[in-house]
Amino acid sequence: MTDLDLLFLVLAAIYLHQCLLWVPADATVFRQGWRGKWRVVRRGLQFAEGKSRGLLAPPLPPLQGLTACEPWPLALSPLGFAAPESPPKAMLRPHQPEPRQFRWSEVQLIVPGDKKICVDDQMSLLMGSPAAAQHWAHLLESLRRMTPQQREAELQREFARQFSTEAVAARLAAWREGSFNLRLACNSLFAVLFAIAPVHVWRQMIAHTWPLLVAYLVAHAILITWLFRRFHRSLYPEESEARWTNTLLILVSPPVAVRALDVVQRDLFHSYHPAAVAAVLCDHAEARRVAGRALRELRYPLPAASDPEDGIRRETEDWFRVHLGQALEKFLLANGMPPGELLSPPQRLSDRCVTYCPRCCNQFVVEAGTCSDCPGVTLLHFSPATHAAGM
Repeated sequence: MTDLDLLFLVLAAIYLHQCLLWVPADATVFRQGWRGKWRVVRRGLQFAEGKSRGLLAPPLPPLQGLTACEPWPLALSPLGFAAPESPPKAMLRPHQPEPRQFRWSEVQLIVPGDKKICVDDQMSLLMGSPAAAQHWAHLLESLRRMTPQQREAELQREFARQFSTEAVAARLAAWREGSFNLRLACNSLFAVLFAIAPVHVWRQMIAHTWPLLVAYLVAHAILITWLFRRFHRSLYPEESEARWTNTLLILVSPPVAVRALDVVQRDLFHSYHPAAVAAVLCDHAEARRVAGRALRELRYPLPAASDPEDGIRRETEDWFRVHLGQALEKFLLANGMPPGELLSPPQRLSDRCVTYCPRCCNQFVVEAGTCSDCPGVTLLHFSPATHAAGM
């Protein structure tokens, strides 16, 4: 193996690493297919005891990327806000290592960091991305300055905005309009880096053509950097720090430059609910599955692990769950997805299955108990008239 062969292997390894998207296990990830149709990606490499997963974006042209929608990282109410919690430690999200709760009256300043929210320069809440940190920090800081009545009204507006299919469609239109030139430049760089250049090496033409190849790579890296900065600024005007970091990486690394569009696409719908995003991007059946999962998680929450006497957390989470659930149900009715149908029992896999989990729809042969995957959630019985699939 020559040094040039080894160089191409290294470039390929770096490129494949750039194709990976790391998200919390509970995030909803969408991928655009070859024909422009979007679907939900459900599989991925599980890491950190199932708390996060890695998904591989299609590595070959036309270089379709992935976009992730994470659940609300905080529970909010007019009284305060709290990081979510789960009973077992393994169920905690990777960016929420310990439950925390705050009263609005006790907080003095909330500012965003790279992927975190700093509270009074003493504590920080880690988010999934810089875009999420910017959005939630600004929302929290605006709520902090309000009266309880104003906070309630603002939270109701935020719930409605999260489920606005019109806003999601407008953002998708802005993405389609602005991504063409950057996508074309990235695909062109891929062709030179992983097709034309290797052929020149294999045919021993590199000694005569390397000045042209190097000049092309430099010129294209500059072009992609410029297109990336302009496009990223239009969609994420407040993320100047993250934009500069990615700009430098794109400028100095051709494999990173090939996937520049992924950086923009990753958080395209970060401030919208997955059910609203699925209603715009996916077909009706896929949208129903996403909405049904969100509704079940609200209707059948995991039992709290904190002290029952912790009043602020209980009140905050109860208020948040009720009002978010109302906004979700209003959205479902407006989009032809009755909540009662989404909460109906799953199709029985076998007549031996007598109970099911109302949260994850796993089925069991035991008469009673709790779900092994959703600790603390009580199993429900199938109706005697419900037959197994294929019966």
